[in-house]
Amino acid sequence: MLDNSKTGVTIVIKRLVKYKHQKKYKELLSESYLASIKFEGFLGLDVFNDQKTEYITFVYRFNTEENLNKWLESEEAKVYSQKMNKISSDTELKKLSGLEYWFNYSSDSGLQPPKKSKMIVATVMGVYPLQLLVTSPLLGFLEESFPQIPYFVLLLCISLFSISTLTYIVMPKVTKILKFWLYPKIDTEN
Repeated sequence: MLDNSKTGVTIVIKRLVKYKHQKKYKELLSESYLASIKFEGFLGLDVFNDQKTEYITFVYRFNTEENLNKWLESEEAKVYSQKMNKISSDTELKKLSGLEYWFNYSSDSGLQPPKKSKMIVATVMGVYPLQLLVTSPLLGFLEESFPQIPYFVLLLCISLFSISTLTYIVMPKVTKILKFWLYPKIDTEN
């Protein structure tokens, strides 16, 4: 079982916001964002406005569940949540951790996951440069520097490094850059 207290975590919050309240809601969300970036471990916020419905989905990313909980339990987050609750309804909440949040906002978030072919292309765009520029040279360096360590142990270390780098650095940037292509029918904001 994955210990989310030590891995990246995402919280997906979906709310029904009547069109007449959406401007105020987005202002509150912007203020909430400015407050959240001051908290340790904040990695980002994505906002998805479904044009077919009145749902707005926002996705907070933190480096650990502990840091996410510090934000969620803070006075600032509680105040913004109360203000948002007054002009929204039908709130759904889901936490994702580890590799889950590379692409999967799932049906619970109101977003359709991208096509598998698009996920493959986006993943290759993240993995290939990392493999070419970092992983292969690093493996070569480790093999020369530590010939006594078995190859499978070195490969395990490189795999842990690569997956961590993909999860926390590369894939969040790739999916953010390709958001327009991965989720073409959703109006995205930041």
